[in-house]
Amino acid sequence: MGLSDVSAGGFNVASSWRKEQKPVQAGTQTPSFETVEKDVQTFISLFYKQETHDEEVQTSEKPPGVAEPVPDTAEGLEGFSTFEGMASDEQMQRLAKFLDSAMPSVRSMLQANVHSFAFEGYDVLWDRERTTLEAIHTLAAPMYENADLQVTSVAWNSTGSVVAAAYGRVDLVGWCRGSGYICTWNVSKRDLTKPDAKIEVPSYVNNISFHPTSPSLLLGGCYTGEVMLWDVSAETPLLAASNLQSDLSHREPVCRVLWLLDRGARATDINQFVACTASGDGRLLFWNQNAKEKERSFDEPVAGYVVQPAVAAGGARTYARADDLAGMKNEKAFQDSRDEVCNRVGVLSLNVANSGAGTVGKRQVPATDSRFVLGTEGGGVYRASVDLPKVRQTKWAFRSLKIGSEAISLEPHYGPVQAASMSPFERNLFVTVSSDGSAKLRNLLEGTLLTLEPGHSAEDYIYCVEFSPARPCVLAMGMRSSTLVIYDLEESTVRPMTVDAGDGQAVLALAFNPVNRTLLATGDGKGQLKIWQLPNSLTQLSKAEQQLLAIGVADTKKRRAAWHRMTGMSF
Repeated sequence: MGLSDVSAGGFNVASSWRKEQKPVQAGTQTPSFETVEKDVQTFISLFYKQETHDEEVQTSEKPPGVAEPVPDTAEGLEGFSTFEGMASDEQMQRLAKFLDSAMPSVRSMLQANVHSFAFEGYDVLWDRERTTLEAIHTLAAPMYENADLQVTSVAWNSTGSVVAAAYGRVDLVGWCRGSGYICTWNVSKRDLTKPDAKIEVPSYVNNISFHPTSPSLLLGGCYTGEVMLWDVSAETPLLAASNLQSDLSHREPVCRVLWLLDRGARATDINQFVACTASGDGRLLFWNQNAKEKERSFDEPVAGYVVQPAVAAGGARTYARADDLAGMKNEKAFQDSRDEVCNRVGVLSLNVANSGAGTVGKRQVPATDSRFVLGTEGGGVYRASVDLPKVRQTKWAFRSLKIGSEAISLEPHYGPVQAASMSPFERNLFVTVSSDGSAKLRNLLEGTLLTLEPGHSAEDYIYCVEFSPARPCVLAMGMRSSTLVIYDLEESTVRPMTVDAGDGQAVLALAFNPVNRTLLATGDGKGQLKIWQLPNSLTQLSKAEQQLLAIGVADTKKRRAAWHRMTGMSF
């Protein structure tokens, strides 16, 4: 019997329950919503002062016999600062048991830390790490751009929050026919597009200096020889001005103004500080406010000195008052006095050593009995001392600072001495810069220690210099080549940090912030005032500098050895 496949075709079996589907198109929509726009406001504005009330609350006393549980873990012990309330013996036993169990591990970790060198040489940086020199603000006074003025001087006030800029020109020769200006900015504000204070001055302003304790008092010296005092926070800022008609005032542009602590005044006296000014006429004048009238008055200085060359016509004698000169009947005596006027040394820079500094609050302020450093137009550098209290007790007369006797000569520059700066950390260390392109670090008592030449040619004038208040080995300079130069003497004396700070114009002035020591202000020939953020390497004390500052000031031998190790200078 055989089997075979048979194809019978296909069969369709209809469903017994599915019916034919008929699709229908339809749509749905929710009812429309009505919307209304309204303005609302709280009853009390956000800027109104709201009254608040302080109330004290306390839980009810704990029932007797109920004790707080003592935790078995270290995390639960955070709330226990004392052993009060742990009266039961059971709780004390539990606490002692926990301490006994934790003591071996804690002791082993402490012993391991003693022998570990994991963090040796690590210095904690509390601030954000900054590795570059960055200009964070560029401040300008737009209304003075048409006058083609330069920033001739910059200064920070005693709180470090306000920076001031003086406007004039350093290349003016002859009569000053334009106006100068003073502008101030509060750098803690967000909007620095416009200055907070704008003061117009009859002539160009050459140099400014804030008061050591009064943040709003600003002293300035002008191109015409006038000395002025302003309150930059007042509606009428001018407080005092010298009398240009007086024979006791300056006759040449004022190159430097300083505030000095008066040793002869009481700490509460309004004359605690005196203003010191120097000029191209060779005069060194001291000013203060009128103690009797309780008003600031610069009608005439309280004392004055004149820098004279080593061989002066007519010998060394004091300058008499104008009325004494006018009353002279001897024509030869009058001629000799006039000859003395022609034998003065033009002072271009001035600074005061910290060896006689006094302490005001937390700051050191140079005093009137400190040593003075003078730089002249001919390149000479001199050290001199004055005795202001003794001079006040005698009849007013110009005292002589004759070069070679009262003014000791130091190694000169080959060009005009543009600026001098004293180290805030070493009482006898200072630096002078000149138009010959060199900077000389000097010991006030021994001479030149190191000569720096940051420029590429003799035409790279250095206009300004200042030691850093944060580190003993750091100093900054401004040059005619538009370069801001910052030396870290501990790192290198031949390769400084440089940056184009003047946008093609000379950097004429600079000043470190005395409070926020990470800030540096520069002024240039374009009329711009720039605020720079210094890198941490220029503001954090190195280990060698910390060791230097730990040595007493009187231990000169150890301090010299520390300076030699850091910089190679035979200090």
